[in-house]
Amino acid sequence: MKTLANLEGLDLVVLFPAEVSECLRGFPVNQRLESLVSQFMAIRHKIWVVDHGWEEDDKDHYDLCSTFLLLVKNGVVLAGCRLIHDVYGLPIRELVGETAVPSGSIELSRFCVTKNSTLPRSRLARLLVYGITIYTCRLEIAGKVCAVLRDSLILLLKNFQVQIEPVAGRTTRHRLSSFSPVLLDRWQTADNLNLPVVAHTAG
Repeated sequence: MKTLANLEGLDLVVLFPAEVSECLRGFPVNQRLESLVSQFMAIRHKIWVVDHGWEEDDKDHYDLCSTFLLLVKNGVVLAGCRLIHDVYGLPIRELVGETAVPSGSIELSRFCVTKNSTLPRSRLARLLVYGITIYTCRLEIAGKVCAVLRDSLILLLKNFQVQIEPVAGRTTRHRLSSFSPVLLDRWQTADNLNLPVVAHTAG
């Protein structure tokens, strides 16, 4: 667990796969880690299952090999996503085939923002996208960053000058929402993005 940056007063917290896996499997972990994971999973369930019905169950085996990236204020999770590492394969390949996404890629997944905050959800979404750029531009990976994204999130990423490359494959629909498989390339460094960073922590 690491606080990577402070974005407009919110901590960008990274939970690494080994920590997430231990917590979800019920092994003893520190109280802060358990609280952050529990809060993020609750927000995910509310957005993905209860509110929109995009999934019958938002939990799956990919959680056990994922990094969780969270926006936290005073111990409260306000937004988050997971980055799935290519250990058990990637969900996107179910739409695009095995060869369309290079081995060693990571998949952005389960992007969600709480509705229980006085802060505007649009601001939280913007800051989470910014946090994703900060984290992923530091990663050394063999493949690409990929995702199956709603059209509205694709537009938000494009506003950050993220290069979106559509992947040949089927678009999937959940209720009234359309999700498209894409590759995310040429992430800009955080210093070139037009958002204030209050402070960076080391690492």
